[in-house]
Amino acid sequence: MHRLLPALLLLILHFTATAETVLYGIITYQNTGERVQAIQVNARGASPAITKATSDSEGVFRLVFPDRNPGDTIFLSITTRIYDLVNHPRELEVVLPDNPGEKQVRLVVCKKGERDRNAIEYYEISTRYITDSYERRQKELSREVEQLEARIGQAESNIGQLEEQLAVLEQEKDELERSYQAQLDKAWALAEDFSRIDLAQADSIYQKAFRLFTGGKIGEARAVLSAQSNLKLLWQKESEITAEAEKLAEMEAALARQRRRLEQEKEELQAGKEKEIKKLQLAAHLAELQLDFAAAESSLLSILNLDSTDVGAFSRIASLYSTLNRQADAIPYYQKALQYSRDAAQKAEVWANLGNEFRHDGRYEEAETAYEEALALFRQLAESQAGHYQEAVAATLNNLSALYLEWNAGQKAIATLTASLGICRRLANENPQRHGPALARTLSNAGNLYTAFNNPEKAEEAYREALQVRARLAKDAPQRHLEELATLRNSLGNLYWSLKDFEKAEPLFLEALEAYRRLAQDSSGRYDADLAIIHNNLGNLYRGRQEFEQSEEGFRQALTLYRRLARENPRRYEPNLASTLNNLGNLHSDTGRGQAAMEAYTEALEAYRRLSRANADRFAPGLATTLTNLGALYYAAEDYQRAATAYEEALETYRRLSAAQPGRYEPEAAAIINNLALLHLNLGEGEKVLAYLSQSRPLYRKLAEEAPAAYEAELARTFMIEAFVWLQRGAQSKANALMLEARAIAERYPEAPYSAQVFRAFNDFYRETDEPFEQALEKAAPYEKQVAERTAYADKAAPQQEIARILSEAWAAHPDNQLLKNELADASGELSAYLLFTRQFPEAEQAARRCLELGEDHAWANVPLATSLLYQGRFEEAKSIYSFWGDVWYNREQYFREVFLEYIEELEAEGISHPDAGRAREVLGR
Repeated sequence: MHRLLPALLLLILHFTATAETVLYGIITYQNTGERVQAIQVNARGASPAITKATSDSEGVFRLVFPDRNPGDTIFLSITTRIYDLVNHPRELEVVLPDNPGEKQVRLVVCKKGERDRNAIEYYEISTRYITDSYERRQKELSREVEQLEARIGQAESNIGQLEEQLAVLEQEKDELERSYQAQLDKAWALAEDFSRIDLAQADSIYQKAFRLFTGGKIGEARAVLSAQSNLKLLWQKESEITAEAEKLAEMEAALARQRRRLEQEKEELQAGKEKEIKKLQLAAHLAELQLDFAAAESSLLSILNLDSTDVGAFSRIASLYSTLNRQADAIPYYQKALQYSRDAAQKAEVWANLGNEFRHDGRYEEAETAYEEALALFRQLAESQAGHYQEAVAATLNNLSALYLEWNAGQKAIATLTASLGICRRLANENPQRHGPALARTLSNAGNLYTAFNNPEKAEEAYREALQVRARLAKDAPQRHLEELATLRNSLGNLYWSLKDFEKAEPLFLEALEAYRRLAQDSSGRYDADLAIIHNNLGNLYRGRQEFEQSEEGFRQALTLYRRLARENPRRYEPNLASTLNNLGNLHSDTGRGQAAMEAYTEALEAYRRLSRANADRFAPGLATTLTNLGALYYAAEDYQRAATAYEEALETYRRLSAAQPGRYEPEAAAIINNLALLHLNLGEGEKVLAYLSQSRPLYRKLAEEAPAAYEAELARTFMIEAFVWLQRGAQSKANALMLEARAIAERYPEAPYSAQVFRAFNDFYRETDEPFEQALEKAAPYEKQVAERTAYADKAAPQQEIARILSEAWAAHPDNQLLKNELADASGELSAYLLFTRQFPEAEQAARRCLELGEDHAWANVPLATSLLYQGRFEEAKSIYSFWGDVWYNREQYFREVFLEYIEELEAEGISHPDAGRAREVLGR
């Protein structure tokens, strides 16, 4: 976040006779001070007739505001394809003064891209100077601040004492004035009394005073009455007070001069602090570029020591902690930045950053709240400032999408990313060079999202479009977009790797590797993490192609880089180190090096346990993955007790995570449950195996409905494991039926991880010994042919009835034959459907019920059953079936509700109707 520029000398306003306020400004070139002409200056808040001005040959521009007054705020921006405004990234905020002739707004510009080049040049030249200057000046400034604060404190103390003395003297002066008037009043009152007194009866004092008074000797008379001496005393005191007041006035004037001087010194000190802050900002930036995070942290903390309300410093140090994966440290600093943010733009940016930190810390509800706060502010800004902040809205939607993806809220993730992508496309169409990068990033995120939701076609489409956008941008600035192109190629390579398309993945990884190597030549260690990622990915790729030496070399190179990075910054890179150790352990396991695999897994497990102590939720998935790998290794070594312990801890970890994020870890949990089932199968504990399968099979059915290609093969694995149980118990027929079902699924997905196991198991354990089944199928074959050849459903009923009869007789003779039972269930269900078209509704009901009784997975027979009940006038019974099954998926494309309606419509097309059909449509929603 950018810190607002302090003390901008740009307020030039005055009132004209027509009540217009005029703003003058000068446009200069950065660092040279040269005047720049022919730049259009735009002002929000100017007259509708005059909203812009163009700088003349002296770089001067003039804007008129008929309806604005001094103290109003306006916003300045420039329109040019050649220059960038240096003062502020978007608009310059200006408060209109009432003295336009004394000051002018100074807009500083530079050629587009020159600011970045200058920063690089500064980086090369000034690092050492900045550090030395900062340390020296910090000491000097600290001494100056201490001295100045002492002087300020002393002066303010003296002012207070003198003001207190003056107040006392002023009070005394007022009291003496009142006393003086009272004495005068008494003197005259006494004189009046003399005229009323009988002197004969008065004492000698009165007689003497009266005689002096009547003789015209008023002063002496007053002396006799002690009035004259009191007045002299009052007059003397008044003179002294007056002198003291004049002295205090002189002191007040001196103090005022001293106060003005101190205020000037404070302004100079503030200016010095601001200069020092800028130096510290630069020092922090350069330290970060050299990965000297301790020095960067020290510089940023020094800024806060100088200015404890600096929003930019709070945000910068929070960003630094975020870079170091220190979310617990970053969040309080962002919250401080939020506390001191002065405008909506600052608050929006801080909220957005807080959302990122909460998300990385696994605090999803708080992250959602922060993102929504940021989004609301950015949208308000976008509405009030046309042309601005739309990109910020898109970026925040992007972050929300990433949050929802991690939170397993798929629909929300897609909706927010789609909204973000729409904004980015519109902006990129208006200004490809400026907004193309944001479009490319959003497309890349779309690729990640579709990858996570097992939609490789859309993921590939998004990555490819992102690469096209980056390639167009790179034509004008190849070096600038080299890193982003490398990242995109790596993402697309990962997609192809996950699809086992190694031929497409390898060149993408190698191109990304070459790009990072070129980037690394000019940056000491900056791209080591990126290089490690590519080496790790290449290791996985070559492992998939069984090129084990190249695979190990990739993992070794990645580990070398990650070990060094983890030593320097363990919180950030130890997770990557642990993940690569896991991959290396997998490779050793593949190649039969059990001890080496054990060492790699153990080191990874120790790392994840350390990380989990600091942040359990964040690193629990890696911990569970490592435990699962260890469990598989122990299982292969037939150390079933250790394998079970590892699997159970991994399963408990996933269940704990799922409690906070429902559905997020179901695939991992289901796979471990199947592993535990296999383990107990080897121990001959069939009941435990079936208990575990009763947990995993519903999970895989649910997952397979959502993503068949990803999870149906795992569902086949559950059938295979159960088949093994029945083989152990000697029930070959049950085992055969399950093996057939598993193989049918595996044949649809021959490349899936578990399909090969299913094929091997089928070849090893399936037995073609079921003669009754084969004989029944042979007898039914002619009727099967008739059913296939006839087109009308009514014509199919008779041959289908013969098929059901043949299978029923065979099964009655061999009731333990599971194959015959399943086949009879299928035949009965089909017969029920055909009988509806012959108007044999009771018989159709009977056939449907038999299908449901025989077949565990024949829920579809509820359709002919409900239809037969409807056409027998038993609407309430049909309605109960409609209500229960209506909103359940019939297949991957239809709900039961739709199929119920299709049956009614097909019967009516054949002229078979019923009065309750309309009521059925109401229940079914049509």
